[in-house]
Amino acid sequence: MHDPQPAPYPKQTWPHLPQSASPQPRPATSSEPAVSGTARPPTTSPAVDGPAPPPPAGTDLTAMPVRVVYEAATRAPQMWLRIPLQRPLFTYILLAAIAIIFVLMTLSGGSLNATEQERLLVMWGAKVNWLIAAGEWWRLITATFLHAGFLHIALNGYALFLIGTDLEALVGRARFAAIYFISGLAGSVASFTFSSMTGVGASGAIFGLIGALAVYYGLHRRLFGRVGQIQFWNIIAVIVLNVAFGFSGILPVDNSAHLGGLAAGMAVGYVLCPRYRPGRWLSPTLREVVNVNRGFLPWVAATLIAVDVVLMFVISLMLYRMGINLYLY
Repeated sequence: MHDPQPAPYPKQTWPHLPQSASPQPRPATSSEPAVSGTARPPTTSPAVDGPAPPPPAGTDLTAMPVRVVYEAATRAPQMWLRIPLQRPLFTYILLAAIAIIFVLMTLSGGSLNATEQERLLVMWGAKVNWLIAAGEWWRLITATFLHAGFLHIALNGYALFLIGTDLEALVGRARFAAIYFISGLAGSVASFTFSSMTGVGASGAIFGLIGALAVYYGLHRRLFGRVGQIQFWNIIAVIVLNVAFGFSGILPVDNSAHLGGLAAGMAVGYVLCPRYRPGRWLSPTLREVVNVNRGFLPWVAATLIAVDVVLMFVISLMLYRMGINLYLY
């Protein structure tokens, strides 16, 4: 008795294709032996088979296998510029000098009432117009190192630390010192010309630093991109808010000193501000920039601005001695 022959396997078909559209075996390549028998699924590699043919009409697309092709996203390497910077030093020297003078002045009687405190400030070198007209011109500088109270020195010291360290690193110590002292002198001259009040504080010089920093970011907005734009407009907002606060009359603020220092700082900052050009490549993605605003010409221009400030003081002094004043408050 012979065993019945097993039934042959049915021809394999794809469940989403009609019987007539069953795939045929792929022809063998030179590195692949021919395979007979049932068909196998076609490869999904587009590099081998190319794009898949569209399914026949009436095909249930929800049952079709999904082919996912991953493409590597390539990005251009970022390019970096190395800007010459200098470690801040003069800012910390100024902060130490201001703090030491304030401590010494306080120990000598700075906690007295307002009248005694003003007398003490005058004794230490505050800006007093009639004393300056009498020949004590050095008060135009010494007044920038004095402060009337802890809040005054705290606000000015904090501003000097924030603005000074940034600007000194960007323009260098010597240029920073020139901007600071010319701005401070211009602020005192403006205060002598337009204000009759006794004046102390480094705010005129600090406003000069703010103006110079605004000029720096204004000139190099494209170099710093979006960060430079944000920094520039933030500085402009700080200037506007501080000037508006001074004119509000909430506190006895000497706006003439602020505006005089701001104008001088912007002028000196413009002539001493670094101008950059591309330098050598340090690596495939890093290139240095060099400052081309060097030599004696920038310093000649800064000296001329300082001379202009002195001439303004001489004119104001002559008017004062003639009994003509331009006081605004």
